Amino acid sequence: MTQRILLTGANGRVGRLIRQQLTDRYEWVLTDRDMLEDVAAQPFCQADLTDLAALRQICQGIDTIVHCGATSQITATWEEVLPSNVIGVYNILQAAVDAGCRRVIFASSYYSVYGYPDQPPVQPDWPVNPVNLYGASKVWGEALAAVFAHQYGLSVICLRLGVVMAARELSVGHRFLSEVITTYDLVRLLLAAIEAPPTITFGCFHGLSNNREKRLAIDNTEELLGYHPQDDAFALARRNPRSWRWRLGRLRRKALSKLIR
Repeated sequence: MTQRILLTGANGRVGRLIRQQLTDRYEWVLTDRDMLEDVAAQPFCQADLTDLAALRQICQGIDTIVHCGATSQITATWEEVLPSNVIGVYNILQAAVDAGCRRVIFASSYYSVYGYPDQPPVQPDWPVNPVNLYGASKVWGEALAAVFAHQYGLSVICLRLGVVMAARELSVGHRFLSEVITTYDLVRLLLAAIEAPPTITFGCFHGLSNNREKRLAIDNTEELLGYHPQDDAFALARRNPRSWRWRLGRLRRKALSKLIR
């Protein structure tokens, strides 16, 4: 039987990626506070995450919720994170329980632990360490997910996503290659979370590609969720034509500096 999945934040970058890559695999219901331009293929319900009554209605008959609806700016103020990232995550979890949903996949962020230094890789069981209100709002979502898992038996999988980038966007000059999850690996991660066994009732899992250097450890994501990332951001960056232009420019600058000396 095909799972019926609700996608919140369907208009966001991750939401659009899911709609492009996974629409034929499951039966989707889409929701966002803004109207979508291309809603013909899947049912769409326009709703704000602060409207609990509307979310309860939308969640009826849903098996799994992929919750991507949020304010995603790392410089967001309290007034900006409060509606979607604080009130909204409570509402979607409560609506899931009220509607009898099986699982919620919460799109958290590596900003919940961003305060640690680059090395060694951050382990999933380390204490949270946010550096901004956006990260703190994701910590709130993870804590609330644990409450709903313990009190109501709702399965909640929190994915601490790294920097989502397509292969064509990567270049050697980028300073955060160790923090990247490619768009293809993100799809693999979401599939793993959706299909994860019912014995996983709660957990925070790091979401990065199989990068040569990793800001976050992904061992438990691979072992428990069965996630198998295929991409290495460093290798993809080296193969990107943009990187060759960057290298050529660097060589030219070095040659020019020698001439000036």
